[in-house]
Amino acid sequence: MLGGKHATSFPGALDPARWPHIHLENRALVIDGRVVTSRGPGTAMDFALELIGLLTGKEKRDQVEAGLQRPAHHRQPANAD
Repeated sequence: MLGGKHATSFPGALDPARWPHIHLENRALVIDGRVVTSRGPGTAMDFALELIGLLTGKEKRDQVEAGLQRPAHHRQPANAD
């Protein structure tokens, strides 16, 4: 599923030597096509908001985030280049 994709994971969960076809990134959240990966429990809110955006659109995602009263600096870009 992750072959040829950009992804992130909990530190140590994916060994680059064992999974050379996964482009591992040291980021909180990575989206590559239809694959969304996050780094761990601390990134759960960003992960959830990105899924809301992907499934229902940016307007709904922003509405949900506004209700959370999160500072703007918590939002991190996730798309793979």
